[in-house]
Amino acid sequence: MTKLRCQSVRGIALAPQRPSAGVEAAYSKALTNLVEEMAASVEYWVRANYRKIERKWLRTPRPPRCFRAS
Repeated sequence: MTKLRCQSVRGIALAPQRPSAGVEAAYSKALTNLVEEMAASVEYWVRANYRKIERKWLRTPRPPRCFRAS
């Protein structure tokens, strides 16, 4: 089996690996698209649930407990 540990006391300093500009741009675009998709999904579900709650609030004579002054 091959040993993967460095045998020197100081270790070996490796040069940093940087992605190409094309790879970085593609990754950034894909990540941005995923974040925008998640944000749109959260907004959709918040609006949908708010509409349900809003209908109930309109039928009640008193405001919900969370909006009452303590």
